[in-house]
Amino acid sequence: MKFAPAVIGVTCVLALLTWLLLNGLNFNSVRYDRQLQALGDFTRFERAMTREVLTARAGLSRNYDKLVQMTDAYDDALTRLRETPGLNAEETRAIDVLSARALRQEDLVERFKSRNALLQNSFAYFGLFSDKLAESDQRALVTAASALAAAMLRLTLDTSDVVARQVQDRLEELSLVQAPPQDTDSVRALLMHGQMLHDLLPDIDTIVKTLVAEANNREQDAVLALITRRQLASRASARRVRLLQFMTSLLLLCGVVYFGLLLHRRAVTLRRRAAFEHVMAGISMRFIDSSRERITADVEAGLQQLAGCIGADRAYFVGATGTTTSTYRWSRDGIAFERGWPDRALSLAPRFDGGEGGIVYIPKVKAAHPDDTMNLLEDAGVGGWLCVTAVRGHRDEILGFDTVPAGALE
Repeated sequence: MKFAPAVIGVTCVLALLTWLLLNGLNFNSVRYDRQLQALGDFTRFERAMTREVLTARAGLSRNYDKLVQMTDAYDDALTRLRETPGLNAEETRAIDVLSARALRQEDLVERFKSRNALLQNSFAYFGLFSDKLAESDQRALVTAASALAAAMLRLTLDTSDVVARQVQDRLEELSLVQAPPQDTDSVRALLMHGQMLHDLLPDIDTIVKTLVAEANNREQDAVLALITRRQLASRASARRVRLLQFMTSLLLLCGVVYFGLLLHRRAVTLRRRAAFEHVMAGISMRFIDSSRERITADVEAGLQQLAGCIGADRAYFVGATGTTTSTYRWSRDGIAFERGWPDRALSLAPRFDGGEGGIVYIPKVKAAHPDDTMNLLEDAGVGGWLCVTAVRGHRDEILGFDTVPAGALE
């Protein structure tokens, strides 16, 4: 609720600036922008369709999912362009010409998809039966099948009439070879798929060449020229100035909000520091007035207050001189210390990088592998760890705070 006036004020300023912008905009310009976007999408997806066709022809794509997506987006862009309100007769005629070109492109794509599917299937069987015949015991059959495979390889790279004739000759030569009974079916299948490849490869290359030749920008350029001419006639420099004013005002508002958040964050930090210093002062006064009989209770009360300041579930102070160890501890209700903890903390802390101040801070304890030192903290039921280590002569000391994972109750 403290920020409600600020939020309401910022919302009102944004609403006012937006209202001024909308009232100053020429909505015809928005329409032209949409036309240009649709025309740009049409060109982009047409090129993408051609690219997907070439990718499929090269055997780099095994399905037509992307090609179908590109075709749908291609149609959608053309529909958006045709359904733009306010088209004049000249623009309508230019878009009709573009639509006719789009129909031709899509027809070529569909023809390619059907033929290329057959092509890939025949390629698979052709390779299968070629490999099978290569293992035949009849040398003449192996020679004829190998010659056919070599000619077919050339045809995949060059579908000219000369190479296609060579493939046809190799097919005829293979058909004249007397194959043993066990290879008859393989020869028949190889001849069938070889003939299909002989017919499909030139046809598919013709489709691809036609598709690439059709993908020019003549029709798009004609539509673009009409849109641009009307756009330049309708737009005024005032719109650009007003838009610049809006952006400047928005940046200023963002700056005000940003610096306000910085001031708020600093104020919160100062309040927390003041509260912490107040707690430290109270603990110091308690220690000054403490006695030998009350020192344990006073230390644990101090640990409780410090833990409350930082949101810890457990707090402890451990000091060791030689083999003598003194431990003070505090934990929230329902949360207990694991066996051997926090006494092990004194020897565990040096295994972590505590920096120059000897402060180890691990917000979230999570072991990366079985030998990670974090496993020792997890075994002690530690979810987050903050500790400060110190060495005073022959005495090692540690002040530690733990957060306990949810569910780790007593």
